[in-house]
Amino acid sequence: MRKVTLQLNMLGRYDDASSFHLEREELEISFSLPKQSGEFYFLPIMNEVAGKAIYIPRGGTVSVKISETGEFKGEVKHYLRGDLIEVYHVESLIVKSVDTGFTATPEITALRQENELLRKEMNELKERAEKVFAEARERERRRDVTFISYAYAEYQSDVQLNSKNLTVEEFLLTFGFSESDFTAEELDEIKNKKEKL
Repeated sequence: MRKVTLQLNMLGRYDDASSFHLEREELEISFSLPKQSGEFYFLPIMNEVAGKAIYIPRGGTVSVKISETGEFKGEVKHYLRGDLIEVYHVESLIVKSVDTGFTATPEITALRQENELLRKEMNELKERAEKVFAEARERERRRDVTFISYAYAEYQSDVQLNSKNLTVEEFLLTFGFSESDFTAEELDEIKNKKEKL
């Protein structure tokens, strides 16, 4: 049995936010009814289809048959001398099929679980994307270093090209780079490359 406390202008929440098994496909709800005169009825709504209103005795307990999966929600209607006084909305349950029947999870809990799962998947995707991006950047960087190393080696060995006798720093500037774009090891590789294309 699940307990629901009804309060004006607030969603009636289940006392226990954990998932539970529906025995014999029935949901027993014990409502903590306001201490007011009149009659209370529970209107079960399964997948946006309203069922037959169920009278709630003063003890507050009703039993509802649930025979399909989806969203189960409801309203408690307070009548006084035949006039509708107040409507209390009850938190939705997400009903799922399992081997032994049905389980139900309060919607807010289900949403939190789904949100946590989505957050975890998003973090994993982000980590994979960052790794792929870092690998692509490293390949691009290696390509640049290799190209400039060969170009500088060619430049140094060709008398016609080397007429200006540019330093490594000046040579890098002609390609739109500066020394600060490279690590010390990469600069050594560029300066000491002897092999030509």
